[in-house]
Amino acid sequence: MKDKSNLKRGVIYETILSTYNPDNTPNCAPIGIKYLGDGRVQARIYKGSQTLNNILFRKCAVANITSDPILFYVTALKTRKPPPVKYCKAEHVDAPRIRAADGYIELELMDSRRGLDYTTLNFKIKATYPDHGIPNIYCRASHGLVEAAIHATRIKMLLANNKVREAERLIRLVNYYKDVIERVSPKTEYATAIREIEKRIGDWRKGRGLSQDPIETTHMSHRYERGSWKSRRKSRGSHR
Repeated sequence: MKDKSNLKRGVIYETILSTYNPDNTPNCAPIGIKYLGDGRVQARIYKGSQTLNNILFRKCAVANITSDPILFYVTALKTRKPPPVKYCKAEHVDAPRIRAADGYIELELMDSRRGLDYTTLNFKIKATYPDHGIPNIYCRASHGLVEAAIHATRIKMLLANNKVREAERLIRLVNYYKDVIERVSPKTEYATAIREIEKRIGDWRKGRGLSQDPIETTHMSHRYERGSWKSRRKSRGSHR
C-alpha cells in the first residue's frame, strides 16, 4: 500500500545516495532503500564503504531518484566518462543533491546497527521533491514482473508448439525474476503476481505431459542467483 510519499511499504527502491566526504567533496553510489512506512526508510551498507563512513559522520544523506541508467553507471563505477555528475546542496540536510535527478528524498539518520558484514541504517524522511509526490522510483520487482509476464506469453506458445528447450530457457529467466521479486518486494502484489505466473507455467507444462515442477537447471538458477547476489552485494558495497 502506498502512502502520501508515493512509496510502498516493504519495497526496496533503487536510488543513488549522495553524501559529503570529509573534505566536503560530493560522493554518490547506487544504494537500495527500503520503505518502512510512516516516513521512514532503511538501507544496508557494507563496512568499509565511503558512503557508510560519510553517513555515520554527518548523520544524513540524499536519495536521488532517476530513470537515467547512465547516472547509475557513472556513480557505480565512478567513471569520468560521460562528463562528471553535477551537484547542488540539499535544503534540509548536510548532503549534496544530483542536479540531473528526477526527484530527491532528503534523509536524516535516526539510528544504526552494526552487523558482521554490513550496517543497517534507519532514516527519517526530512523532505521530498517534487513536493506533490515522489516520481516513480526504479524498483527491480516491477520491472522484473513485466519481463516475467512477457516471457510467460512466449512460454505458453513455445510449449504449445513442442519447443520445450526454448520454453525451459525462458522458465529459468522467470524463476530468476521470481527470486528478485520475493527478495526486494515480499508480501506485495508483485510477489502475488509472480507466483500466479509460476502456477500458470506449471499448469501449461502439465497440460503438455511434462513434469509440473521446473527442471533441475531451473532450481540451479535459483541457487546461483541467491549465492551470486550475496557475493555481489558484499563486493559492491565494499567500495562505495
